[in-house]
Amino acid sequence: MPERTRKMRISFFKKLLILMVVVNIPLVLSISVFCYHSMRAIRKDTVQTVRTNQQSLVDIMETDVKYVEQQLYYISNMDDWNVLRETSRKEITYDGIHALNQFRGRFQNVLGTSRLFTDIWANIETANLRFSVNEGIGDFDKEEYEALNSFGGEYTRFKSGKGNLYITSRNGWNHDISISTAAELDLEKVRSLMAGDRSFLNEQMILVFHAEPEPVYVCVGVSDEVFKAVAGKKDLTVEDGEDFLKQMILVHTPSIMGDFDIYSLVSENDISAAMQEFYVRLFWILAGSFLVVLSYGIIVSKMLQKPVRILSEGFRKVEMGDFAVRLSRGGDDEFAVLYQRFNTMVEKVARLIDENYVKELYVQKAVFRQLQSQINPHFLYNSFFVLQNMIREEDNENAAEFALSLSRYYKFITKTEREEVLLEEEMEHARTYLEIMKKRYGHRMEYRIRCEDTACLKISVPRLILQPFIENVFIHGFHAGREALQVSLYVVRDEGDILVVVEDNGTGMEEQRLKDLSEELNKGSGKNDSAVFNINRRLRIKFGSSYGVSLGSSETGGCRIDLRIPGNAE
Repeated sequence: MPERTRKMRISFFKKLLILMVVVNIPLVLSISVFCYHSMRAIRKDTVQTVRTNQQSLVDIMETDVKYVEQQLYYISNMDDWNVLRETSRKEITYDGIHALNQFRGRFQNVLGTSRLFTDIWANIETANLRFSVNEGIGDFDKEEYEALNSFGGEYTRFKSGKGNLYITSRNGWNHDISISTAAELDLEKVRSLMAGDRSFLNEQMILVFHAEPEPVYVCVGVSDEVFKAVAGKKDLTVEDGEDFLKQMILVHTPSIMGDFDIYSLVSENDISAAMQEFYVRLFWILAGSFLVVLSYGIIVSKMLQKPVRILSEGFRKVEMGDFAVRLSRGGDDEFAVLYQRFNTMVEKVARLIDENYVKELYVQKAVFRQLQSQINPHFLYNSFFVLQNMIREEDNENAAEFALSLSRYYKFITKTEREEVLLEEEMEHARTYLEIMKKRYGHRMEYRIRCEDTACLKISVPRLILQPFIENVFIHGFHAGREALQVSLYVVRDEGDILVVVEDNGTGMEEQRLKDLSEELNKGSGKNDSAVFNINRRLRIKFGSSYGVSLGSSETGGCRIDLRIPGNAE
């Protein structure tokens, strides 16, 4: 089997595999994006659900704490305190007993409407008296009094001691420090409330009370590792949780009172557990779909491989010039029709190749000879007239150079056996012509020739594609009384192509006329036989319709001619 056919077959199979992969890419990407966004949505919903439950718990606690604190403040401002202050436990009067019952009733009413508090009491130092809802009347507890009223210059709502948590009301309107009231928060009730608000079975919750002298932690389902990590940080944020606890989402809700914070930690596995079974099924569906598509691709490749190889071999023979090749296939499928069309195409190509290809060669030669026939005889007459004046004035050196330039000029244009030359030779012929015109016009004209990349000059181009444009500069752009005529000829690279530019500072061309000529050049009109159109057709015949001549206005005021040729032409 020829190497070229083998490479083609392998390339076709690879392309088919790539096509299958590309067909599956949108599906895989869509599912991946769906999974990604579903996990993000679940994660987001989880955080939102946990935060909602946390906020509900915070609202309940804030409401209860504020209510009890407010009631303690109101109770501490009652006038009945004066009766208790002026009595003692050993000599309680009828008024004192009445006042105690009043306070006890109010304390019970507060506890009856509170969800989280378990006891309320009052310490009266002057009366050596302490009474509470749960324990009744007792002696003044100095240690408790000092512990709950040591504010350190700043009021703190929560106080801690012996593993319990309290809120205090220091005194009433008269700022009497001999009386203090306090309420004990039932941590078991708080823990039960937290457990009832968990969003996940394995959710770990920590409620931190910023109490004095040390914080109090209420935990539900918290491991030692999590407790140590949370208890070791004063300002715990969600980002911190993700950094030091792997596969755990930390949700934090602070109290607007500033006295406590709730933290919940949820395992990533608990969140994704509901989706894992779905992902497993989705994976097997994708794997099965891929195998089906792969099998289909292999079968189709085998079915296409042989007829495509035969067709490729037929094209290869035609490419080598064998127009006698014919393809046959049994049946009436698409390849049979394709083989029949191939045979018809080869027959037509064999029949038309002489008619069109040979005709095109004659057209090129005819166009070239037509251009040669347009050489202006007045140029020859004027040149001899200039040479005669130089000899008459005994300017032998310039006469010799002028004669040498003329000989080079006519030697180049009379070489009819060569239809193409190097761009370097064409540029040198243009230089010769400009030197002749410089001798003729003297200081009234100047010219510049430059080339950025000398490799461009090694490109083969049709002969006589520059001198006619330069000649037009002197015919149409040169007028007496103007400043010195400047002609520029340069070669540059432009995005892989080569631009040969001829521009001048002559009289230029009217905008409408320039526009009309440009449109005719772009259309490749064959009605105009001038040098510009002949050169444009010759360049397009050789290099293709993307190349040729374009007209424009020069920045110096005259005309600009661009000849575009491919940079890799041979």
